Amino acid sequence: MSVDLSRLMSCRFIVTGLCICLLGIVGTPRAWAGDVSGTITQDTTFSASEITTVVGDLTVQAGDTLTIEEGATIKVNGNYSVTVNGVIDANGTDSAPITFTSGQSDPSPGDWNGLSFTENVPESSVLEHVEIEYASTGISANGVSSGATLQLQLVKIKEIGSAGLSVTNAQVEVTGGRIENVGSQGILLKGGDTDATVSEVTIEQSGAKVRSGSCVRVKDDITLDLSDSDLK
Repeated sequence: MSVDLSRLMSCRFIVTGLCICLLGIVGTPRAWAGDVSGTITQDTTFSASEITTVVGDLTVQAGDTLTIEEGATIKVNGNYSVTVNGVIDANGTDSAPITFTSGQSDPSPGDWNGLSFTENVPESSVLEHVEIEYASTGISANGVSSGATLQLQLVKIKEIGSAGLSVTNAQVEVTGGRIENVGSQGILLKGGDTDATVSEVTIEQSGAKVRSGSCVRVKDDITLDLSDSDLK
């Protein structure tokens, strides 16, 4: 069964007899696994105990946090986006990474839209030991330059239709990890307010994807220090 989280959260306003009971849980983090879509309107945890399947566009609203347990798998079953206007706290481990992937039985690059960070927030989103695959754009960060920094630690992005990491007027710190086999650039930076730090990252293209600028492309006079990174 598919559940639209935005409708689920609003049910307390519809059934008067349940208002007291449901209002008691508003603001309390809730665990979730199964089919999801819509807007997350309270702190929520995606559990590792069961695969979470995104069956429509999914948005974390401003002021709320989506926590993802280590070892959790999120499958996106269509050309949908996971948009973060709030915060994601996704801390996997080397032995139990968090995976965002296609829900198709025969996956290919571009099956889903990718992870998108679009708002200024006072708290940083952190992705550690997270693997993202088969999206159009792996991770995009747009217009978050005056908020907290998006932190990507030991993140793996692969089999992507366009850019692995696209940053426009945002603050991003990338430490460790790997980007490979993407359709355009491993990392694309643009916008005069972009502030990106990239260190110890491996970016590798293969076959027809090897071409000038296919690992890193920088626009708008942005300065980028690729400390100890390996471009292949």
